[in-house]
Amino acid sequence: VAVRQSLVIAQFAILIGLIVMTATIYRQTRFVLNDALRVDIDQVIRTSGPCNSAFERGARSVAGVKAVACAGGSALALGTSQTQSLAADRSVRTLYTGTVGVGFLELHGLKPVAGRFFSRTRGEDVVLDRPDPAPDLRPSIVLNESAVRFLGLSSPAAAIGQTIFWQHYSVRLGPNQVPTNHPSRVIGVVPDFTLGTVRGAVNPTIYYVDPIVSPYLVMKLDRQRIPEALDGLRALWRRTGHQGPPNVVFETQAIQALYQDVIIQGVCLGICSGLAILVACLGLFALAAFVTERRTKEIGVRKAMGASSADVVALLLWQFTQPVLWANLVAWPIAFFAMDYWLHGFAYRVSQPAWLFLGAAVAAALIAWITVSFQSWMVARAKPAAALRYE
Repeated sequence: VAVRQSLVIAQFAILIGLIVMTATIYRQTRFVLNDALRVDIDQVIRTSGPCNSAFERGARSVAGVKAVACAGGSALALGTSQTQSLAADRSVRTLYTGTVGVGFLELHGLKPVAGRFFSRTRGEDVVLDRPDPAPDLRPSIVLNESAVRFLGLSSPAAAIGQTIFWQHYSVRLGPNQVPTNHPSRVIGVVPDFTLGTVRGAVNPTIYYVDPIVSPYLVMKLDRQRIPEALDGLRALWRRTGHQGPPNVVFETQAIQALYQDVIIQGVCLGICSGLAILVACLGLFALAAFVTERRTKEIGVRKAMGASSADVVALLLWQFTQPVLWANLVAWPIAFFAMDYWLHGFAYRVSQPAWLFLGAAVAAALIAWITVSFQSWMVARAKPAAALRYE
């Protein structure tokens, strides 16, 4: 009996652990693909196409294209670019930079935490967006929240209007020119966001407008006119002298590719959970048949003494519920520490709430009840006389 009970406990401990782990990976996957990025990437595409090109200007009038903006590779998490800046305590700090076009932040659904974003009506925002600008021009900048903290500024609101001295590495510098610290005024603070992975924390970043180092275009499409918009962009690509189709990538696909391993892990655990349910059900069904057969005479006596069918079913269900409850005591700590270790691979992650473990326990109990209920009900409905004549 002890061996049979131990096997049932082990089966359901594995089942409960797999349910908890599958649900946690699913929740984390949903989180990193939607909430952790803190940006709207729905129906947003990116393609190669330099700023101020004929293709960029024409894309703005293509049917189904709602917004167009330039971007550098660092802003799209396709690489990183660093700079040196003076913090509030006059120490030198290394920050990251991201070149964006006017409207890039708004296109991704971002709103300023303080101040404003870039505007073409503000000349200081787009001083680099002009023919042959001087390499020492310093455009207005937008900091993310991490940069505000990293530079020792007291709050996003306090950062607005501050002058930040930083080195702008420009392709316009001559071969013997070394970038030096130049002042730029902070016009806004953007929430921490990324278009890359959240396995690491968002870098403290300075955003500024510089078309010459923004070789990508991002476009927001109308959900109802996506095929029309893509056809129009392909035709425009050919009309502007390009060969072959444009390299269009949906940002949702680009983000999903970064978490392909997590998605595969979730699918594999889901399959394992299904197999664990099947094995647990088969084992429990066989155990239920064995136990009810051994207790046939006892059940007959109980019914002869006035016990109802419902009383007998409740008795049998409680007997099979006990190993499930013991299985929770085994599965919960193992699943919690395993998932806690896995979640620490992400800088931004979901919690492991108590309801998740209770839900797994309830699911396992329901599976057990459904498995043995038919067998229990058939035995409970048997006539006492027939049960007493058993054997």
